[in-house]
Amino acid sequence: MGMSVTYQLGCGFGNPPNAATCNGNLISGATGTSSAPGGFSAEIISASFFAEIKAEGSTGVGTLGVRAKSETGTILGTPLIAAADASLTLDDVIFSSPDSDPILVALNLNVSGSLFLGGLFGIQSKAIVGGFLNGTIFTGEFNRTNTSAPNALTIAETKTGLLSGLPSVGGIFDSTITTANISVPVNVPVSLKISLDVLSASGGANTDTYGQAHANMLNTLSFATGGNVFTLPSGFTGTVNSIDGGITNNSFGATVPLPAATWLFVSGLLGLIGISRRKKAA
Repeated sequence: MGMSVTYQLGCGFGNPPNAATCNGNLISGATGTSSAPGGFSAEIISASFFAEIKAEGSTGVGTLGVRAKSETGTILGTPLIAAADASLTLDDVIFSSPDSDPILVALNLNVSGSLFLGGLFGIQSKAIVGGFLNGTIFTGEFNRTNTSAPNALTIAETKTGLLSGLPSVGGIFDSTITTANISVPVNVPVSLKISLDVLSASGGANTDTYGQAHANMLNTLSFATGGNVFTLPSGFTGTVNSIDGGITNNSFGATVPLPAATWLFVSGLLGLIGISRRKKAA
């Protein structure tokens, strides 16, 4: 299993930001990467120029989360940009089947979060969900932009690919998304990757108008819970498992409780062991 989180903070256009200064006002850039489970947090604050950019992220078994924030209230020349991404790769996904023919499956993912723009110079807030299964790539983007900055706050939304049908209200979303059907072999390990990217940008040239841009998807992308991780073919009698991904019999994060009779049996067995030891000691 491979997991990683990265972040990029700075000033300028593009991802990653291509400049470390904004109109002569020094805003130090920063980048970082972590390959261990857990999280990261990085922040740059410039009190002199009322500017702040921050990125956070985390990874866990079958879950990813990232958040980016950009706020500015001074003339910076070019936007302040915060970007973060996290990814998870599994190499032990096995579709078990009594047959040997490949099957068509679709991956189900839970996704929730918010994309916020505020002030007259909140410029952009964006989230990208993607990955691959058995070499087939899937991706989708939800992008919110202020088309009237810095004169007004007029927000335009675009959704593409995997996120094209994502329900949202005011940039807030919480739903299950499903990939197109993908062909996979059975009874052999298959590689699966999921990734999550966010970007926020605020500020710009020749303005001291306040701007906010937040892309918050911290701990909010995971394999589907409360249902099947993969949509399997009708009549398929096999199942799917991944130890590293926490997938058991096509369910994620589910634990099977032991029946009450099992606990009674264990308690009785421990009692018998205790009696036997006391007799030996006597």
